[in-house]
Amino acid sequence: MQSGYSITHKSFKDAEYQRQLLSEDYSRYVESVLVENSTPQSGSNMQPATTTAQAAATPASFQQLMRTLNGRIRDQYAQIIYKVGRNIFPLIIAIENEQDNSGIGGTYILFTADGKVEYIRPVEKAYEYYKSVSHMPLGILSIIASYFNKPGDTSWIPLLQSLLIDIQNVLTNLNQSELNPESMARVRQMLDLTILYIKECLQTGNLSQEKFRLYSEEIMKAININIKDAATMQVAAVQKALLEIKERLGESWSELFVVIPTIWAVSQDNPREQIFRSLMDPKTVNTRLIIAEGIRTVEDARTLIGRIVYDRYAARTIFGTATAENRRNTMALATPIDLMGNATAAALGARVSTLGVFSSTQTTTTAITVCPYRQRLSTPHLQSRL
Repeated sequence: MQSGYSITHKSFKDAEYQRQLLSEDYSRYVESVLVENSTPQSGSNMQPATTTAQAAATPASFQQLMRTLNGRIRDQYAQIIYKVGRNIFPLIIAIENEQDNSGIGGTYILFTADGKVEYIRPVEKAYEYYKSVSHMPLGILSIIASYFNKPGDTSWIPLLQSLLIDIQNVLTNLNQSELNPESMARVRQMLDLTILYIKECLQTGNLSQEKFRLYSEEIMKAININIKDAATMQVAAVQKALLEIKERLGESWSELFVVIPTIWAVSQDNPREQIFRSLMDPKTVNTRLIIAEGIRTVEDARTLIGRIVYDRYAARTIFGTATAENRRNTMALATPIDLMGNATAAALGARVSTLGVFSSTQTTTTAITVCPYRQRLSTPHLQSRL
């Protein structure tokens, strides 16, 4: 990766992003599944078919009629986004929390139009080892943090003893790691330092933040080397694997969608995102590379991309672009901006002067900014739809 490489996130209000989004045709992902029978799948909660009109309702029963209507609409929506999500090719889901394969540098699952699914785990084992030993201070702190100010409470001892046994088992068998001599020596030093610290805690029965800080300082140099080596290893392995996929896909690489499931705590400067951005078409990367916070499974990721693509199709079909208001609604439905966001801002703006909740400089009906921390759309009134 070239020196000085950086990520550029586009605001959803960015004119270039909007032009690209509106130029892409999503109809083929949607219209080819509309002809299928939309009967609910076995075990679904879809509303039963209504075959007769109901007699005149009371005010109380009218609410139920409206809820039935809303429920049917939501059921149909859930059906179509599920189907669209299974009709998007090529698609890569770059997942990090796969069961039994967490913390290995990512599993890259490729879905192609011929129905094939390919699981690619390109990063060598040393990456996993570096991460595991570098997490030891975090693991220890998770056990002892609640007891720093509770002298005499030794409830932490059994948990720390169990962690010690795991660390000792790794140290005893370190020669089987196949690490190079330099890396093995560094990992051994980290294990020795950690074992020494834990044994001291267990022997004295006392915990102090100062002693933990000294232990952390002592092990930090090795952790920093591990981070650098792990990043170098991941970039080289994943780029190589993705370049091979790119060559196989040929022209369809430009049509690739990528979903990266993550969580808020590690969603920024995400290694998987950076690697894909270095290889995807700069014109389409902002519309086809999806960072999906809170998505934990492959199936949920496929349904999410189905929702995103269907919403983009629906936005263009329902609202169009004839007027400024139509374009604003189209972009709201086609992006994570809440469709009610602008109306909510206007409603708040009309009330704050009398309620005194915010000053007039804090809330406006038009102010939309990019969060300086997340480099993504941020306003006091807009919330994610996904």
